[in-house]
Amino acid sequence: MSADQTLVTDVLIIGCGIAGASAALEAARSGLNVTLITTNEAAEESNTLYAQGGIICLGEGDAPEFLEDDIIKAGDGLSDPRAVGVLAREGKALVERILIGELQVPFSRGDGGGLDFAQEAGHSRRRILHVEDATGRTIEERFIAALRALPNVRLLSGHTAVDLLTVPHHRRTPSPITASRAASGLRPG
Repeated sequence: MSADQTLVTDVLIIGCGIAGASAALEAARSGLNVTLITTNEAAEESNTLYAQGGIICLGEGDAPEFLEDDIIKAGDGLSDPRAVGVLAREGKALVERILIGELQVPFSRGDGGGLDFAQEAGHSRRRILHVEDATGRTIEERFIAALRALPNVRLLSGHTAVDLLTVPHHRRTPSPITASRAASGLRPG
């Protein structure tokens, strides 16, 4: 995309890590046209790619209340209790639906073939799913492959969002000039 082209998209997401990629996947699967941009030349290049540990998913004998308590304690009380509650209540279903079901992330398995939950850091129970020491890399590669397979997703590597302007956002009453819900400021790296 050249600097003088106009890009039309329903959703613009800046960053291709797990947060951006999961938001893009959900938006695209709901029928929206999605554009993801990243300054990196490879879309997979993100902090997620280098995450070696695992991802939280309630394990055997675990409960959302236990997870909430562990996160609040580990965060020394600085965690937003509402966000922690959402993670504790909804996280397992999302991991199962998206990472295990849709993306088929090959999480490590125990001798009996069941998921191998690890216990890490401030967790009082075994609830961490992992793919050896390459959990982030595996998740990121699966997300990017899934996004590339969707016709309504545009991945722009080597691009930067510069001074995105959303004029209607700053006006209480739109005028004919500002009635468009457009943003400008995207340019090649």
